[in-house]
Amino acid sequence: MNEITQIVVAVAGILTPALCLWVANLVKKYIPTKPLLQALEQFAKDAVVLAEKAGAPDKMQYAEVMLQDMLVRAGFDKQDTDLLRGCLEHAYCELKEDIERVYSTPKIKPAEPSGGED
Repeated sequence: MNEITQIVVAVAGILTPALCLWVANLVKKYIPTKPLLQALEQFAKDAVVLAEKAGAPDKMQYAEVMLQDMLVRAGFDKQDTDLLRGCLEHAYCELKEDIERVYSTPKIKPAEPSGGED
């Protein structure tokens, strides 16, 4: 019985660091870090503005592609589409007034018909 206990302890001593490393890699891979969240916030705002400037017909799709590209260039390789869309919607809500003021076309009143008397 004592030999079995020693074998179990030896195997556990070998497997524990490997298991911890594997769990740490999973955490890094699937849980966003603070720098990623800060980058997402700023990049999402930039992507929304770029979509408005470009006049893209599907602004959300255009902004999502731009946001993914920005994140890849910044060194992030895993993106969750739902997370990106949520960030873009949040950025749009924060920038809505500025976007409407800067990028909306001014409403031109139609000229009134000249009603000359005959």
